[in-house]
Amino acid sequence: MRNILKIKNLWLIMLILITALTASIFTAVYAYQIPEEEIIQGIRYSYSHSGKYNYNATLVPNILYNTSILVNPDKAFLKLVKEISLNYEYSFSSPSLTKANGTLVVRLVVGQGELWKKVIVNKVKTFNGNTVNYGLKINVSKVAAYARNISSEIGISGSKYFIQIDTEARIDAVVSGEHIRETFPTSFTIDTDFISNIVSFSDREFSKDQEVKYSVREPTYVVLGSLSIPTSQFKLISVIPLIATSSLLAAVVFINRDKVFGGGLPEVKRIERKYGGLIVNVLSGGKEGFREVVKVADFSDLAKIADSLAKPIIHTVVSDSRERHIYYVIDGDVRYEYVVGNEEG
Repeated sequence: MRNILKIKNLWLIMLILITALTASIFTAVYAYQIPEEEIIQGIRYSYSHSGKYNYNATLVPNILYNTSILVNPDKAFLKLVKEISLNYEYSFSSPSLTKANGTLVVRLVVGQGELWKKVIVNKVKTFNGNTVNYGLKINVSKVAAYARNISSEIGISGSKYFIQIDTEARIDAVVSGEHIRETFPTSFTIDTDFISNIVSFSDREFSKDQEVKYSVREPTYVVLGSLSIPTSQFKLISVIPLIATSSLLAAVVFINRDKVFGGGLPEVKRIERKYGGLIVNVLSGGKEGFREVVKVADFSDLAKIADSLAKPIIHTVVSDSRERHIYYVIDGDVRYEYVVGNEEG
């Protein structure tokens, strides 16, 4: 019965170790799936370009508008527009700006759809600082007549012409200690239609925002309650219980290999397999004539006694209400015995 209890305790210990090993495996797998570093991104600096066309249409005396100037109109009647005063303002801005200068290229282009176009003004203006203005006056009737003359010269008829102002700001700036060289092109178009007698204006505001980002590698951490452990250390720590539990389980299995791997065999067969060389089988034997009969708790203890006394282990089978296997070692008038089946019901 005690042997059975020992086997049950062994399997309980192994179950605890296997459970601990499984938990440590999951912990280690989880730990090694966590990256040791993460990439943190932020904005190192930002800057923006902006360009705006402001224009006034100066009118000939008229009854329709009751005014001599239209400010930034979307459209107007062509015959009433005498002149357009246009001002372009470019600005480069940044919270971290320390220095800026550049040049502004302005081109005035006339054309007829995709058929032809001609540059009639080409100016370059340098500037110090982050802003620049450029103004010009356009006599719409004269420019349109000039365009119609070109179309007539090349034998193309038409009633629609465009006047286009192209600008290109070339900025050289220092932002957050870094040198920036960029261009910012814009285009503003005035369309004329001599059939509908309409002059119309395109979008007049332009902008471009830019962010320059940085990225750094930061170590990651595993938070356990109030503890914050670097992931690299947590990985090493997670391996310790894995090694400990696997080593302890292997040691327990190795030490008790006969019980573990022979657990499916009856105890008599296990005894014969391991200690068969020490056992002498007899047909009968009794307890009479012995001053003392000492019952040992485990067969391994009986084997130790036989080895120390240099005596064989005698084995006999007794059948009464149930079969019992009696193993004993005789030392004078003392008999040491181990019984299989003695207390089993």
